[in-house]
Amino acid sequence: MTCRYCGKKYVRRSYLNKHEKKEHGHVEDTQESTNMITCEQDHIYNYTRQVLVLLLLRINHNNAISLGDGGRVVRTYKFFYLFFKISGCPKYAYATLELLAQINYLLSPRLSYSLTWNRFVNHKGLIDSNHPIDLDVEHDNKSFKTDIHSFRGEITDKSISRISQSIEVSNAILASHDKSACVRKPSGRHSKISNEDEVKILVEEFQQAELYKCILGRCHKAFPNMKENLLDELDMTKFQLWVKNSMKKFCEKSYYK
Repeated sequence: MTCRYCGKKYVRRSYLNKHEKKEHGHVEDTQESTNMITCEQDHIYNYTRQVLVLLLLRINHNNAISLGDGGRVVRTYKFFYLFFKISGCPKYAYATLELLAQINYLLSPRLSYSLTWNRFVNHKGLIDSNHPIDLDVEHDNKSFKTDIHSFRGEITDKSISRISQSIEVSNAILASHDKSACVRKPSGRHSKISNEDEVKILVEEFQQAELYKCILGRCHKAFPNMKENLLDELDMTKFQLWVKNSMKKFCEKSYYK
């Protein structure tokens, strides 16, 4: 987005409006602009549709993780990184693009397959009890921090290496002792409380607000110009250039050569 006075470019609309108001004294007729924006579309309906799209993508992603479906997880990333890019989250978009590039171009077939499917941990052996491997690493970090405190602040490279190599064995010994002593270990899952009453209240409010009905001219003061499709704002020329430049940076990294 470009300033209408000096041509300075901004990523976010709020920053551009602040710049034009502060530097150039621009005063926008909000009533006139709102009427012009809302006369042709129902922006509340557009917002509802975008929320449903993102929620369904998120549900699909979580379901793929629980089932250990690495191929489906990667497919959802192809949608997510577009939304990351358009939402002004360049680091998330860049990291997701590098992951897709690794799987499709940069890595050998063996490593690509491993990166796609070796992403989960399953300690229960059930078909839907998988969780991300990085979450399991966080659990290991918790055990590591618990053991490292026993050194009373005298933490050295030797002690870090010692605990890192023994943490798995220590956890196995503790688990075996708890089992023989009939010590019940908490599941670690949050208890699920019924939200049926809250859902019913929301359904009634949604029906009263007619969120799923297109009524031209409606808008919300927080998002008066919600697009029917957020990805319509994506400049494909700039996007392709960004992908091309990012791929060049990936290829320059020594571990891909």
